[in-house]
Amino acid sequence: MNNLTIDVTAACNIGCEFCYQDLDGSELSLDEIMTNVKAGINSKNIDIVEIGGGEPFMYRHLSELLTNLACLGKRAHVSTNATFIPQGLLDLESRVRDNTLIQASLHASNPSLYREVTKRNLFNNVISNIKKIKEKYETVISSTIYDKNFDDVPNILNLAYELDLPIRINLV
Repeated sequence: MNNLTIDVTAACNIGCEFCYQDLDGSELSLDEIMTNVKAGINSKNIDIVEIGGGEPFMYRHLSELLTNLACLGKRAHVSTNATFIPQGLLDLESRVRDNTLIQASLHASNPSLYREVTKRNLFNNVISNIKKIKEKYETVISSTIYDKNFDDVPNILNLAYELDLPIRINLV
């Protein structure tokens, strides 16, 4: 199984301390992305297109991109901070939703630590949005662990279990 990773936008609405991305606010056009996807499909038989950023939920053509990938028979994996849900995402047709996995970042188990890690007070939004997303999409949680949230790992795991979602732990 071959994957193609595309960072569709270099914009983000939070400021995680561990982020390594060069976030200059730029984004790829839908045509640029589809040209790269089709080239990848032709040269490497791509099965999954990993959509990242920045924050891909800020990408204004995300719904169109997911629909295009479904039409090509390619699975999409979207990595998001889940601080908001783009308009129309939950209403995409089932063949598009069934073809898409949403990986929601959750780097803390409580609002206080989440604010320290991300510089934003959006913990409750993220939990609420994850619940909404998981009703429509295959969903997993991803947590980046570093010195500030290392001791919170058992609580993050418990929260993932409470949300009834698998979790992926990434060490910095």
